[in-house]
Amino acid sequence: MALTPAAWSGLLRGAGIGERTVAAIASVNRVDYLPDGSKHLALEPAFSAGLPTIAHLTPWDGASKSPPIGTHAQALNLLDVQPGDRVLEVGSGSSYTCALMRAMGAGEVLGVDACAELVEMAADSVADVDGVEVMAGDGIAVALDAGPWDRILVSCGAPRSVPAILGEVLSPGGRAVVAVSGSPGHRTRTRWIVADRDDDGAVRESRGPITALLTEQGRWVSGRFLPLLGAHGHHIEGARHVDTVGQHRRR
Repeated sequence: MALTPAAWSGLLRGAGIGERTVAAIASVNRVDYLPDGSKHLALEPAFSAGLPTIAHLTPWDGASKSPPIGTHAQALNLLDVQPGDRVLEVGSGSSYTCALMRAMGAGEVLGVDACAELVEMAADSVADVDGVEVMAGDGIAVALDAGPWDRILVSCGAPRSVPAILGEVLSPGGRAVVAVSGSPGHRTRTRWIVADRDDDGAVRESRGPITALLTEQGRWVSGRFLPLLGAHGHHIEGARHVDTVGQHRRR
């Protein structure tokens, strides 16, 4: 059953989500970031919106998904975007999370996704959101090429090596939050790993919670992400190459 925005705010607060994240979610209409056939389900707690597929890049069938609101909230609560931050999201999908990060005060947000068709849809969604840009390509390659970043969010199941790689392109005081999966299987459970870079340049990693969705009863239930593709992603037999240079889209 769909919840009202006010009910979502109360549910998120009760589940330990910080006020800045709750306020951002209340201020961004998720309906604007979903396909026409899914808009009426935007506020369902366990709803994952079907989006343009990445199956053309992998041996798998089926559509990629936009996670439920609770999963977005979990990621942003860990990321802790600060006003003026330069932020990158890898696996930006519909660009909903990019819009939320901008609402939290990020100065510049770039979303990168492997699916060019999905980027086309996302570009339309953020066309009127100043400070947000989306592009198709290899998100980790973009991170390494265009750093430093104050915050990086990886919203797809990545190998365990990725947090350390991204830690090297963080600004002092920066943070990367990565959904790490132990194998390339797209049904594999994932866990958030947090990499923080201190003012002296040292990178420290810590284990976050299992990636999860939030039920209407206020319980966290484990969720999964599709895998990270590209040069630093999981090796997947039959997967096509993801271009490292993408086409920037209109803000």
